[in-house]
Amino acid sequence: EEMERKRQQQLEKKAEAKALLEQELATIKVGGKQPTAKLTRAEIMAATEKRNNVAMKKKEVEKPIEENLNRVVLEGETARGIDEALSIL
Repeated sequence: EEMERKRQQQLEKKAEAKALLEQELATIKVGGKQPTAKLTRAEIMAATEKRNNVAMKKKEVEKPIEENLNRVVLEGETARGIDEALSIL
């Protein structure tokens, strides 16, 4: 009886391991890649044109560059140091 019981337990463990393996393989197969649909040249061109239009609109939205106030020449006098700036004032 002892040997028969051990054999039965081994068969149960083997069946359980096989079931777990099949379950794991089934979950892996579900996550596989789906085949991509073929695209025509016209569809590819339309998609690239659409992306280019969106990119051009983003470029148009950019605000113009503001003038650097540090480089503005006031009354034609410039100073390159502290002493010159104080003498101008």
